[in-house]
Amino acid sequence: MEGKLSYYGRYRQAAARFLLIGGVCAAVGALLMAGLPISLPLPGAMLLFVGVLLAALGGSSLQSHNTVKAFARQCITDPGEGTARGLLQALQAQRKLALVKGSLLMVENAIIAYERSPGADPELAEQLRDTAEKNLVRKRF
Repeated sequence: MEGKLSYYGRYRQAAARFLLIGGVCAAVGALLMAGLPISLPLPGAMLLFVGVLLAALGGSSLQSHNTVKAFARQCITDPGEGTARGLLQALQAQRKLALVKGSLLMVENAIIAYERSPGADPELAEQLRDTAEKNLVRKRF
């Protein structure tokens, strides 16, 4: 089943896994520091720290604006059909998404990079452009 998931689906699953694993690590670390049957403050603190970092990474990756920016960056560097479809799904996930000017330019550059890539699907490029125009709004700051 995992082989059939799109890039977008795998990205979201990985981010959710990071969030879950980070939360579990942080909870175990906190329990070790609390000294339930035995107290292990140093390993507990290290596990808590790693857990918080993993959970923060997973949680921030699940935010819509970060997902769109991640796929836009990927589409600029590797403008293949899979990354373009991932960007399209990320754009379609929200009705209105407010991005700062730099992020809007990044999405525009990603669309242009895909349009100019060899073997680009003109219909997919048009869908990307239409969805970006419809769903993205400029954030003031």
